Amino acid sequence: MSAQSALRLTNALSQTPEDFAPHVAEEVRLYARGVATPEGFHLGHLRALVHVDVVARWLRRRGFLVTHTRDLVDLDDEQLPNGATSRGIQALEQDLELLGTIPPDRSFRVSAHVNDIIASVQSLLDQGRATIAPDGGVYLAVDDEQETKRELPLWTATREGERGWGAPWGTGRPAWT
Repeated sequence: MSAQSALRLTNALSQTPEDFAPHVAEEVRLYARGVATPEGFHLGHLRALVHVDVVARWLRRRGFLVTHTRDLVDLDDEQLPNGATSRGIQALEQDLELLGTIPPDRSFRVSAHVNDIIASVQSLLDQGRATIAPDGGVYLAVDDEQETKRELPLWTATREGERGWGAPWGTGRPAWT
């Protein structure tokens, strides 16, 4: 990347700005977490999605092959009135269109990939990079560059009556929903 087109991003772990460099030359994969539609969404959610859209456009204009993926959080479907999640997703997409964003290259409903998520969490457990809490939740251990230990939730144990999926370590759901 030339100096005039350098992109600096803040590393979330170290909280320091770094020059952007793709893992594969001229290819960038962007992932944007969708909005948990049962509670609705607000300007802050839209801001984050618009931000990813702006970064994708900037990278494309500089010749990068960008694949932009966004998930659609739909895990509370059974607890909502019929069609509420679908209406929330439709409203989100309409608002993003009004803001002039370009739809992502790929989008998917999280509920269609829970087995993939379970397999990923199990892989992290097998590698010793995650731990199971006494309540059945699973946490990723993260050491940042200042050697501060943090744990990021990967899987939340569900209580009786809540929607959950069976996993080798207990019934629950992806933690970010």
